Amino acid sequence: MTTHPRWDVLMGEMILRRNALAEASAGRVFGPSIPGPRATESDIAGAESRLGHPLDAHHAALLREGNGYVDVFGFGDLLSTDDLGQGDRWAQAQEFLLNFYEFGPLDGCPPREGLYPFHVGDEDVYVIDMGGALTGGGHPVLRLADQIVDQWPNAYEYWLAGLTTVDRFTARMAAEPR
Repeated sequence: MTTHPRWDVLMGEMILRRNALAEASAGRVFGPSIPGPRATESDIAGAESRLGHPLDAHHAALLREGNGYVDVFGFGDLLSTDDLGQGDRWAQAQEFLLNFYEFGPLDGCPPREGLYPFHVGDEDVYVIDMGGALTGGGHPVLRLADQIVDQWPNAYEYWLAGLTTVDRFTARMAAEPR
């Protein structure tokens, strides 16, 4: 059995790396960003009630360490429990998904009704495919833009990829003249 780091450790790593990115950017592109306070069981239950189904186990565990995260990987927002199923960012994600499924490529796309958005950018949306196979205790994550841009077997792998993305942005910012 594979043992993954605890979500509190992964959230701590993101905080450290996002701070390093903001410092390397010196306010030129990326500002500081920290997660919201930990979600409570009541917060999780409220989101699940609005969605009409349980949250993915990995996603719920992530929210228990940081309930939302603005500009999480240097782009887009990890929705908080208050954002799931309501609000402007949720509406933006729903409109994106409506257009994606109405006008976008559908080859290889899972059914719309099995998806829920949890990370919303200006030009893309990350969704959890609740109809997809469980891998390591979590459901697949897809990044959608004009097509499926990227996918991971679960939110743990998505988060690791996000840590790598922040590292790449930090290296790029540190290499640019100020």
